[in-house]
Amino acid sequence: GEEGGGDTAEAEATEGETAGEEKEEDEEEDEEDVGAEAWTKGAGKDADGFIDGLIPWYDGFHGETVRKGPHSYKMRGMAEYFEPEKKGQNAVIAITEVGPTVRSDALREVWKERWGPAEVKDAKRKKAQELHQFLKDEQVYNSGVKVHIELTVDPLKLRAACGVTNPKKPVTLDKLERALGISETVSTTNMHLFDASMTMRRFATPEAVLEHFFRQRLFQYQRRKDFQVADMKARLEEVSNRARYCTMVHDGTLSIVRKTVAQRKEDLETNRFSKMAQRHVPGASEASQVVEAAQAATDAAGDLAESE
Repeated sequence: GEEGGGDTAEAEATEGETAGEEKEEDEEEDEEDVGAEAWTKGAGKDADGFIDGLIPWYDGFHGETVRKGPHSYKMRGMAEYFEPEKKGQNAVIAITEVGPTVRSDALREVWKERWGPAEVKDAKRKKAQELHQFLKDEQVYNSGVKVHIELTVDPLKLRAACGVTNPKKPVTLDKLERALGISETVSTTNMHLFDASMTMRRFATPEAVLEHFFRQRLFQYQRRKDFQVADMKARLEEVSNRARYCTMVHDGTLSIVRKTVAQRKEDLETNRFSKMAQRHVPGASEASQVVEAAQAATDAAGDLAESE
């Protein structure tokens, strides 16, 4: 009975150790996901029920960012439809922003080949039916950092292509972005970046990237603090040794008159003065360091005696 109980205890201990090792391995494998968990603790939710978090940002992009899923975002372009002033005239679409990774010149080629006249056609792309070929002309006013394209369109064909046949209903941005393809969807998952050790690794979310960065910054902050504390202690010890040396020379308990370097070093060691290792100079011997320290203290003692 005792042997059986001992075997059972050993088996339980082994299972516990194995479970602990598996848990550690799982924690290491899921380290890239810890950032998302840390950021979601106590986080609120937006109107769509998604947890508040980071959203994509592109330099120079002025469109709207709409969250479509937990880590999916729609980068909406900006376009406005202007009705013709008189019946029979052409309408105008002003496009002032496209997706951050969408090239406007490539987009214009797509418009010409799909929505342009019948003579403009590319075998690789599907041509819209004649009823939907609304594009007539274009004017490009793009700058180096800003998109501005004005399309001259047939209002009836445009409405047919957008599915808004009722002339009393406005042509909204949702309809225009579907027809023109000025928006795009981006995902913030499955990112591969270099970590602090310059190793390529996978980060599941942007929060995981920040979590990794924060951990490394805290580690470096602690290293800097430890160095500063050690440097202050070394300076304090050096000043204390100098003050004690000057006091002993002034009181006559330590004589420095007509003594060789070896004798001064022996006096310092006898009186248990600390060696100033923090002032180490590459290529200099330990004895020379001690002599320099003694000489500096001697000069300080001489200045003190002259002042008195």
